[in-house]
Amino acid sequence: MAVKDYGPSYTWVVDGSYTNVSSSLSEAYFDKFIVPYLKIAKQCGKSTETECTYDILALGGGEFDYSSEGAEKDHFARYYLTDGTSITAYMTMLNGAPSQMQLYVDVNGWKKPNQMGIDIQFFTFRVSKKTSDDSNKFGYQIYTSGKSEQLQNITDQQRGCYKPDSPTNGIYGSFCATLLKRNGWKIPSVDEYVQMAGGDESYRAKYPWNF
Repeated sequence: MAVKDYGPSYTWVVDGSYTNVSSSLSEAYFDKFIVPYLKIAKQCGKSTETECTYDILALGGGEFDYSSEGAEKDHFARYYLTDGTSITAYMTMLNGAPSQMQLYVDVNGWKKPNQMGIDIQFFTFRVSKKTSDDSNKFGYQIYTSGKSEQLQNITDQQRGCYKPDSPTNGIYGSFCATLLKRNGWKIPSVDEYVQMAGGDESYRAKYPWNF
């Protein structure tokens, strides 16, 4: 609906000067272009309440690289929908300009497990016509795994839906939404997962939805 009203997302701009990533930058874009089309129950802003500051975990446990400690948390803008879903928005920069809005959609808000690929799924849309690969075709839709929307390998940390053997920091689970989309927005069975992983039976132990 925002694309219908404002045009492709790579044409979207907001008032103000932003030279680095900040929660204010994320909020500026989200408030202008996304909020009007959602049923918002709460905008966290600078709130320090648990429901507004909880950490995101990588699939299998461990710290999700872009969420928990350090400066990254100050880059997030978090919102709650009337059904209890939380959406965390995080604008990235490229060459000093807004480039890509990352969305972490948590279907049960601050309630556990707060893990990528389980109750949190990752989406993104571009707000820059010129990207690192000089492509602009990704400014039209919200994607489940960035520009490629391809699951390169189900067990790949960068483009997969892989559950480590033990709690490990990283971006594990970031692209499980792509796997779900490929499977008709349904969690695949263990057999389906193994088949998607190339048929290697050892991947049964890596099935992410054993919880």
